[in-house]
Amino acid sequence: MDLNLTDNLGYLQQVNRVRNCLEHRAGIVSKKDCDENKNYMSIIFRYPKVSSQKGEISPTSEIKGKQNPSIEFKDEVKKFRLNQKIHFNFDENNKLLFSINICFKYIIDGIYDIMNIDQNKTETIIVEK
Repeated sequence: MDLNLTDNLGYLQQVNRVRNCLEHRAGIVSKKDCDENKNYMSIIFRYPKVSSQKGEISPTSEIKGKQNPSIEFKDEVKKFRLNQKIHFNFDENNKLLFSINICFKYIIDGIYDIMNIDQNKTETIIVEK
């Protein structure tokens, strides 16, 4: 049975490449880190973009008054050029964490499907003896 994990595992490989660069090269992008046949390393953030009539709402936004937000999921590519130091700002860290959570959710959902387990009953499955 196929879990359709190719995209999610590919995303985790991107995250691991960034981690390796941070750990082994002090965050300075080398040719070893770059995307195939490119002079940069990229990572894709998949996150919910929350917007209102006044623009995008982020975790650091000041919200005053009633808002009628809309939510759409976005894919955003961040590139680090060869010899550039990797840096994520606060919003990018939130996008990265959300992207990782989404990835693991798809993996866990696939496991539940393969095992024919109703996710709504997980709590009772865990405590059954």
